[in-house]
Amino acid sequence: AAQLSVPAAGLLLAAQPAGAMIAAPIAGRLAARLSPRLLLQAGSLIAAAGLAWIGFAGRQAQIAPLALSMFANGLGVGLFQVAYFDIVTAALPRADRGVAGSLAMATRTIGVVAGATLLMLTFQSLDAAAASAGAAPEDAFLAGIRGVFRIAAAVPLLPLLLGGALSLSRRVRGC
Repeated sequence: AAQLSVPAAGLLLAAQPAGAMIAAPIAGRLAARLSPRLLLQAGSLIAAAGLAWIGFAGRQAQIAPLALSMFANGLGVGLFQVAYFDIVTAALPRADRGVAGSLAMATRTIGVVAGATLLMLTFQSLDAAAASAGAAPEDAFLAGIRGVFRIAAAVPLLPLLLGGALSLSRRVRGC
């Protein structure tokens, strides 16, 4: 992918937000028919799959599958965000929906900034570790990128795992 022209690289990077833009209105319609939790789970799984594909892509990954995986990540994020906002705003009385929307936006922003920061620090650590072990600069970079995308693929699954653990805990306690 390093040999891409600037316009081609821009189009590749636009695949993720394009997926989110397409998913958001679809998610809005689905939210009226499906449980927001189901929509949130589907979004999490689709986002994780897109990120995982990048993390496990081979050294000579093709552009079309990379764009498709980024697009899938965007679709998942679009589904997740609509469901997340729906769940947060429904948790408060109608009179407090503005506060709920602000809270949802604030937590989303904090998550994006914290996640980007932690993933960048992780990339730098993995890249440096590979370089210290004698990897060529390109190989160290790829080790860092692959590691970060594999970790990032696990992040959307955390709410699913946490929700499953809480549900199981409630059943065990008889709640």
